[in-house]
Amino acid sequence: MKRQLHKMLLQTSCILVMAILQLLPGRLSAQSHRVSGTVTGKANEPLAGVTITVKETKVATATDISGKFSIEAAPGQTVVMSSVGFETKEIKLGNQTNTAVALAPVSSTLDDLVVVAYGTVKKKDLTGSVSIVNVDNAKKTASYDVAKLLQGQAAGVTVQGSGEPGGYVQIKIRGISTFGNNSPLFVIDGVALDAPYDFAPGDIESIQVLKDASSAALYGSRAATGVIIITTKKGKAGQLRINYNGYYGSQKIPQRVSLTDRIGYQKITSAAEVNAGLGIAPGNDPSKAAYITNVNTNWQDELYKTGIIQDHNLSMSGGSEVANFNIGLGLFNQTGTLKGPLKYNRYTFNTNFQGKKGRFTYGAKVAYTQSDKHNFGTTYGHAIFGGSLTSMLTAIPTMPVFDPNRLGGYGGSDNVTQRAITLNVIGLGNLITDNNNRNRFLGNVWGEFEIIKNLKYKINVSYDRAEYKNFHYEPKFDLGFYYLNTVYYMNQANGTDKTGQVENLLTYKFEYGKHKIDFLAGTTYLQRNWEDLVGTASGSQDLQFINFSAITNPSDKAVYSDFSTNTVSSYLGRINYNYGDRYLLTGNFRRDGSSRFGPANKYGNFASAAAAWNVSNEKFIKLPNQISTLKLRG
Repeated sequence: MKRQLHKMLLQTSCILVMAILQLLPGRLSAQSHRVSGTVTGKANEPLAGVTITVKETKVATATDISGKFSIEAAPGQTVVMSSVGFETKEIKLGNQTNTAVALAPVSSTLDDLVVVAYGTVKKKDLTGSVSIVNVDNAKKTASYDVAKLLQGQAAGVTVQGSGEPGGYVQIKIRGISTFGNNSPLFVIDGVALDAPYDFAPGDIESIQVLKDASSAALYGSRAATGVIIITTKKGKAGQLRINYNGYYGSQKIPQRVSLTDRIGYQKITSAAEVNAGLGIAPGNDPSKAAYITNVNTNWQDELYKTGIIQDHNLSMSGGSEVANFNIGLGLFNQTGTLKGPLKYNRYTFNTNFQGKKGRFTYGAKVAYTQSDKHNFGTTYGHAIFGGSLTSMLTAIPTMPVFDPNRLGGYGGSDNVTQRAITLNVIGLGNLITDNNNRNRFLGNVWGEFEIIKNLKYKINVSYDRAEYKNFHYEPKFDLGFYYLNTVYYMNQANGTDKTGQVENLLTYKFEYGKHKIDFLAGTTYLQRNWEDLVGTASGSQDLQFINFSAITNPSDKAVYSDFSTNTVSSYLGRINYNYGDRYLLTGNFRRDGSSRFGPANKYGNFASAAAAWNVSNEKFIKLPNQISTLKLRG
C-alpha cells in the first residue's frame, strides 16, 4: 500500500514538474542566452535604429550607430528585424550567439501608409489628390519655418517668404481660391492649427499635402484652401537612443543692382530738372557753393551684411511597446543680411508619448516654443514707399549715412540743397524698436480602444495656447525732408489666443472576399478664445526710459482691449470601398455648425466623392515594361 502511494506521489510530482517546464519561456531544453549581431544595408553599410524583437517574448531592442545589437533569446525562437524603408526580416535562432543580417530596401512604396484626414490609407488605395513630401530632401533647406520646407517639394504648392529672419511664409495650394486668407489648414499630430511657424522642422517625421476636395472635405470649411498634415517623430521600442543634428552657416546677398554714383546721379537729376523748366538743385550744381563733393554713399555696401544662421536639435527616444517616448530640444538663431536689428531666436521643446496594452492604444504630446523676433523699423507717421529695400535702392548717393548735426545722429536730405524725398533706411531701422515675443503651448491626449475586432473608438483632446507681446517705439528724429518726427510714439499689445478641441471617432473595417470596406464616423467640438490689451502713447516730451511708466502726462496715454469667442460643432463620416484592389470609391461628408453665423444659417454641409481604377491590377490589360503602376482617378 505504501509502495503504491509512493508511486502515485512520484507520478503526480513528475506531471507537475513537466507542466511547470511547459510554462517556462525558455524550458530546460532551450534556455535563453545573449545573442549579438550586426545589421547592414544594401551597400553593406551599418543600419542604426533597426528594431529587433523576439517574436515569442516581445523583448525588443534597437541597433546602435554601428548597426550592432544584443538581445536575450533562446534557440528555436524567432527574431524580427524591421526598419522604415527596408523589408522586414525574420530569423529563427539555433544555438548561435552571433549573427550578421543584411536588410533589403523596400522595392515598392505602394503599401506605405499615408496620413489623410482622421486616419491613414495605403498609398495604392488613394483616390484623392495627396502629395507626399520627401522630408529628407526638404530638410536640406536651412529654414526656421515648417511651411518654407515645402518650397519646390510638392506640385501645385506655391511658397512665398519675405526673407527676413522669422518672417511670415505664405503658402497657396493650387493658386488663389478665395478673396480672404488663402493659407491652408495645418494639422500637426491630429491637432488643427492656422500656422505652424512655432514648431521646429527637425521634429518632423512626415508631411502630406491634401490638395483636392475629396481628400480635404472631412476638415470642413477650414479646408477650403487645402490641408497640410504634419506628423512629428515618435518613440520606438528599444534601448535609449540619443541623436543630435544641427548646422551653422552664413548668409549674404552677393548680387548687386547697378546704380549710379554721386557724379552720375547729379548729372541725371540736373538734366531732368532743366528739361522740366526747373532750376538745378544747389547740391547738384557745380557753380553753387552748396555743391556736394564729399559724399558718395553706396547704399548697398552700407546696408548689406553677412547674416548668421544656426539650428541645433537634440532628441532622445526609447521604451517598450507598452510605453515609448521621444523628446526633442531645439535652438534656432538667425540674423538678417541687412544692418540693423533684424534677428530671430527660437527655443523649442517637443515630446511624444505612446504605447499599447492589449486592446487599448494611447498617447500624448506636449510642445512648447519661446520665440523673440526683432523687426526692421517701420513708422506710423511716414510712408515708406515700396518697402525698405526699394527705399534703399532709390536713396540718393549725396545723402550721408551718419550726421551728428541731425536729431538721432543719422543723415538725411534737405528740401533746399538736394530737393529730394529720400529715406535713410539704416537710420530708420536702428532708431525704431519693433519686437515680437511669443510663447506657445500645444498639448493633446488621445486613447483608442478596440471594442470588437476591427471596431475601434478613439477620443482626442487638444489644447493650443499662444501668448504674445508686440512692442513698437518711435523716438523723435530728423532724417531729413519729409522724414521728420517731432513726437514719439509707443505701442504695446499683450494677448492670448486659446483653442480647445475634443474629437470622438468610431472606425470599422470589413473584408469579405474581394470586398474591403472601412467606415469612419465622428463628432468634433472646437472653442477658440482670443483677447488682447493694447496701450498707446504719443507726445513731444523727452522720455528717460522707454516704457509707459516714464510718461508723466496722463493725456498722452490710452488703453483699450478686445476679445472674441467662437465655437464650431461638427459631424463627419467617410466610407472607403475597395474591390479586388482594382476599383476604389471614397465618399466624405461633414456638417459644420459655427457660432459666428445666425440661427437660420448656422450649419454648412461639405461633401465629396472620388473614384479610382487601378488599371495595372487588371489581368486583361498588359502594360509596357516601362510602366509599373497606372491609376485613373476622378
